[in-house]
Amino acid sequence: MISSPARQRADDVPSLAMSFLHEIAADTDKAVSGFTPAAIDVLTRHPWPGNIRELRNAVERALLSCKGSEIDQADLPYAIRPDTAGDSTSASCLEQMGDQILDVWLEELERRAILQALEACNGVQVQAAKRLGISERSLWHRIKKLNIQISRVMA
Repeated sequence: MISSPARQRADDVPSLAMSFLHEIAADTDKAVSGFTPAAIDVLTRHPWPGNIRELRNAVERALLSCKGSEIDQADLPYAIRPDTAGDSTSASCLEQMGDQILDVWLEELERRAILQALEACNGVQVQAAKRLGISERSLWHRIKKLNIQISRVMA
């Protein structure tokens, strides 16, 4: 039952997370086989104020940011990690932004994310779009808007 609160199904969280991981990994062609014990511990202990979809979204975000073959605690979304759960995300964003104007900072952040995804996917835009969680058309428009040269990415 996808609409039941995850907090009422804490014992099911590891198996649900694995199920979501396998489903999303197949869709995104990411070779991630599971979770570290630390990541499972964080997922199980999180109170999950929303429903099961919130868990699925957390697994999807972790999968997209994962660099290894297993999702670790550091790959999990910022809001559910115990080392950051009490921190104010606005303060860290403002610190990262520095003296830049928000629009300029966001454009640079978007540019870096697209370039990293293209590099990780050897310039294959279909795979990069999947990795970023956007449509191919959206990626194409963003590449054009940001004047990103694909040949430069593949070099």
